Amino acid sequence: MGGGGTESPDSKKARTHAQASPPPPVVLVWDIDETLVIFNSLQNGEWERAHSDSGAGEAQALGSQWSSAVLDLADSHLFYKQLETHGVMSLEDAAAADDGRDLASYDFDGDVVGRIQSCEGPAPASNDPGPCTPPPEAAYRYREAHRRYSLGLLADAALPSSDRLWHATDTLAAGWLTAAQGLLAACLAHLPVLLGAALGTPPHAGVRDHLPQVRHVAVTSSDLLPSLAKLALFRLDRFFAGRDVLSSRVHGKLECFARLRDRFPGSAAFVAIGDGREEEAAAAALGWPFIKVSLGRCTLGRAEKGGVPLTSLTVMEIAGALGI
Repeated sequence: MGGGGTESPDSKKARTHAQASPPPPVVLVWDIDETLVIFNSLQNGEWERAHSDSGAGEAQALGSQWSSAVLDLADSHLFYKQLETHGVMSLEDAAAADDGRDLASYDFDGDVVGRIQSCEGPAPASNDPGPCTPPPEAAYRYREAHRRYSLGLLADAALPSSDRLWHATDTLAAGWLTAAQGLLAACLAHLPVLLGAALGTPPHAGVRDHLPQVRHVAVTSSDLLPSLAKLALFRLDRFFAGRDVLSSRVHGKLECFARLRDRFPGSAAFVAIGDGREEEAAAAALGWPFIKVSLGRCTLGRAEKGGVPLTSLTVMEIAGALGI
């Protein structure tokens, strides 16, 4: 036998437990508009002002088409027209009112969801109104919308024009949409290995389960259902589970971020990535690192007005925000 001595039962138990317990997750909290996708800036002229070589009027025309496509998909497949006044922060809030009724033969056109009290309006006389709980009829629609999103909205909706729109926008934005897909995929593939190496876990076969898991979460200032439609149309839905998309439209991003902090283990690491002051301030309030994304042109790796274009953001920069 080797000369290392006999391992005590206690130390063996501790080592086995350490091997069996995966390290805490890393949660990447993404803004959507003007971070992962180019959307509002197409419509309001901000993209053309930041990129003077863009074709005059082309960006606004694309923005208008995107707006119509998102609302059409949200209305036709996610019940947005019926649920617009029953907005929730997340699908979890809607699930709280769902009694689990079988929806296979449910008559969504014949119930009373449109006549139920809205989730919107003045907040209750409380310092913490909490998440809105929609009526059961609304909760059924959110459950069905979640199911459709999870199965793939574009396959069901069969929108051939979305391909043309996506490619035209990606060309105008110098590969921004392609970069978003690549970065999200690269984070899932490479961040666990980088984090594992920092923790002393060798990157060989059989240890994937013992590497930190990376989770993509989206927090958007838009309503929840159009945001799900937007992620599908921009081909990003495979990276974001429905329950991992939160709307800050009513309660603000700080409350959304706090909800995420409470959802994940206390040892989880968070990085917020976005272009706006609200998410930057929310991240600072919770002590999370923040990576600013900018529409401006990139000079020596940084954008002219601060931040970095998504097309220049790398996994290594995100790893650096985590202290690696």
